Amino acid sequence: MKILGSVVMLVALGALSFSHAEEDPFAKDPFAKADRHPRAKLEEKAQVFKVSNPKNDKAELINVFEAVEKMETPKRNNSTLTMKVKQKINNREFLVSLGGDERYWLITLEDKNVADGDFLSIKCKKTENVREYASVMHANISVHEIVEVEDNTPIFSKELFVRRLKGGETWTLKGFYLLRCFKCGGSGKLGVLSNYDECTACGGRGGTKCDLLVTW
Repeated sequence: MKILGSVVMLVALGALSFSHAEEDPFAKDPFAKADRHPRAKLEEKAQVFKVSNPKNDKAELINVFEAVEKMETPKRNNSTLTMKVKQKINNREFLVSLGGDERYWLITLEDKNVADGDFLSIKCKKTENVREYASVMHANISVHEIVEVEDNTPIFSKELFVRRLKGGETWTLKGFYLLRCFKCGGSGKLGVLSNYDECTACGGRGGTKCDLLVTW
């Protein structure tokens, strides 16, 4: 009976320690010192990836984070434009071209030490305002106004990733992992008895690319 009681106590202690680990799965930074081997295999995982799961493989977690980061990075720069100064009006106002024939009236946040023919790369937005300038033929030409804006968008870090997930945000990674074919096991070929012909179930692709829903 004493042996049985000891076993029960050990099992209970193990359960308690597991429950404690589940309370704060990110107590230890899951991104720290992860092995950077090739993309972790997700073929047998569910289509939902829960970042808070303490059983997640570190390398697998980083692969998911980096895929989300790639999705978010273009959003920070989608208003950054490179333009050529066609005419300097003053230190904060310029007639610019975005590569075509159309001109814009640019207003910057601070003085720019540029001259006609120089290039600027800044984050800006288009306004409803219209400006007029006189061409070399003394004709009045109307152009749209664009203004420089401050880029307060935070860099997409692992801390921001976790914070947004905890706030209820999710991401869907299109075609992120391969659901291996049940017939060929992912090789795309049939066995020796079929002369290694192309798998008829997956068409030689080895499986089907599936989306991954990333949640907290």
